[in-house]
Amino acid sequence: MLEIWPIRIFSLLTERAPCGLVLDIGHVWTVCRYSGRWRSQTVGKFLDEVLASFPLSRVVQINMAGLANHPNELDSSDDVGSLLPPWIDAHGAKVPQVLFDMLGQVLAHPGLTNLKGVAMEVDTKPIPLIVDEYRRFIERYGWWERQERRDVGWPVVETRSLAREPSSARMAVEPYQIYAQVASGQVDRQALSLVGQLADDDGGLERYQKRYLPDEICVWGGDLREMFPRTCEGLCDVENAFSEFFTFWFREPRATKTPFDYFLVKIYLFVEFIEGQYPELQNTAHQEAGLLREGYQLANSL
Repeated sequence: MLEIWPIRIFSLLTERAPCGLVLDIGHVWTVCRYSGRWRSQTVGKFLDEVLASFPLSRVVQINMAGLANHPNELDSSDDVGSLLPPWIDAHGAKVPQVLFDMLGQVLAHPGLTNLKGVAMEVDTKPIPLIVDEYRRFIERYGWWERQERRDVGWPVVETRSLAREPSSARMAVEPYQIYAQVASGQVDRQALSLVGQLADDDGGLERYQKRYLPDEICVWGGDLREMFPRTCEGLCDVENAFSEFFTFWFREPRATKTPFDYFLVKIYLFVEFIEGQYPELQNTAHQEAGLLREGYQLANSL
């Protein structure tokens, strides 16, 4: 039976809180790709084992986006041969056939008892492609004509404190902490042996560290060049500054007492970074941050 430590985390959480979950099909595919599981089993077999371990009764929404090569990847070929391509989740890209097949496999699983809807993530996707993929979805699934599976009610949950079960909590949390430290370059990758599941024999972790993760911090969820245009114009070397900001982002863990909002966190930390490293630009950064927050608040109030 497949054991992937993020599934342990989901199971641990759902045992202690009556919360719903979102299952992202593309993310499951990338786990298969970057864990190295594709070498020993098909994607369908991998998904079978994931679904056997995942708390499917808590899934209320399924997300599906396109897959594409990262813009920093030199190889843009989709001709996979016997290999899986180095795709990542990409809302503007085409949904490959493998994800439609995986979605059908998930929808057919008897453990999926509380699903309310399927979301196709299309933020930056061309409208003709959105229409075509929606048509493909309707033609293949109708709208999942299995009404008897819905609204069966949540299972009874006895909320338990993590403090009462420290060994269980450590089993789920410690591997994630180690992975976060390795992925951000804070500890040597030899620590991966402590995690056990993260194979890096094809350089996937190094690719993520050097190409993907910096882009996630500086571009995804808002390109800093577009968010802070005047501040970035004042930087002598934008790429070097972004590299410094990436290091600053992972400098230390930060607790928060408010709901996590990546966009607002990104604004706050970039301003804090500019204050410390480029104080001559801090007034400009504060002005642009103020405009961003006002626009964000307005957009969310509509």
